[in-house]
Amino acid sequence: MFNLFKKENKELKNIEINLSQTSSMRSSDELQQEYKDKIERLFLEINDNSEIITIIENILPKIHIGMFTYRDYYILFEFLISKGDDIGQKILWSSEANLKDGQELFERATTYSAASDLKIANEVISFVNDNFSKMKKLFKSIIVYENEYDYTFVLLRLLQLAAPSYCSQVFMKLYNVDFGEIEKLSLEDCLFIYYKNFRNGKFDVFGDPCISLFTYHMLIHEKFGEVENIGYFNYINRRVELIQLLNNRKEDFEYRIFEADMKRKSHKIELGCTIQDVDLMGGYEFENFVAKLFSKMGYFTEVTKHSRDFGVDVIAEKDGMKIAIQAKCFTFPVSNSAIQEIAAGMKHYSCQRGIVVTNSTFTKAAIELAQSNSIQLWDRKILEEKILDIFYKTI
Repeated sequence: MFNLFKKENKELKNIEINLSQTSSMRSSDELQQEYKDKIERLFLEINDNSEIITIIENILPKIHIGMFTYRDYYILFEFLISKGDDIGQKILWSSEANLKDGQELFERATTYSAASDLKIANEVISFVNDNFSKMKKLFKSIIVYENEYDYTFVLLRLLQLAAPSYCSQVFMKLYNVDFGEIEKLSLEDCLFIYYKNFRNGKFDVFGDPCISLFTYHMLIHEKFGEVENIGYFNYINRRVELIQLLNNRKEDFEYRIFEADMKRKSHKIELGCTIQDVDLMGGYEFENFVAKLFSKMGYFTEVTKHSRDFGVDVIAEKDGMKIAIQAKCFTFPVSNSAIQEIAAGMKHYSCQRGIVVTNSTFTKAAIELAQSNSIQLWDRKILEEKILDIFYKTI
């Protein structure tokens, strides 16, 4: 979970802080910076402690996901745990202005606690008063720190650094966006894929939870540059960066989508279709093409609903055999995430076989995972053979 911070930071290790010195000797800003350095030193000392990692992993599912995926509720969380503890200001992802918003939300939630739109706010308040307090008590049985502040802010650091991995998994589970070999893509490449997938959907590309979950996904894949320090994971700042970049690139993204639409031929699935025609298809078009392909092979086919397809685009059935099919019209190799999705989708739709069809190729990891899960792979070569056999030889 915290493997990015296993290397010791010698500068932090050498810092010794005496908080008993009076504020007249140091400014508030200096005291806060020194305390931040102390907390990061304490964090580095325990970031690979297996017992603590287990505790954090077990508490995450007990926290309302909205605390991490809605900016306002995350700010509320930081306001609640830092209320009255100005010394920890620099450890928060929230700015001073953010915390004022958090205070206003807290006051509304406590005044109108029964309001339906404040349900998540009340969940966050309940978490801080209950499980967060219990976790501090549990930490005291494992680690000895100087004061109550230390437990609060070390625990905050642990949650801040655990959230990206956890929320990245939630993002992929909820939205199933295929980035292909994401390690080879730039932040802008990923942002374009994100925008293209969400622009016409029921979710706002600029709004939560989408943009927050996407931010965490980019953080965990290190798309904001090298991880030089803990500040890299400042979710609040990174979220703002993504929104600004999205605003700046929106017009260009729309043009790229328009240009592709104008250059793409309108396809009729009929005799004479070639693999080059397939390359020009969009995602939905390709799914219908694959369904038509299996229909010509004698299968009864159904294209699934896109909102909740569970990784299955087409279901083909013949002689009591149901096949779950995922269709990937890509310009890059299909990754092993497609294999994971179709394997899960087979169970959901009670299918006996699973096939992933693409006009591209598959990564080595995808091929290995398909073999161990008995998933059949149709790559570009096989698809072209099927097209030639079915559309050129079938009357």
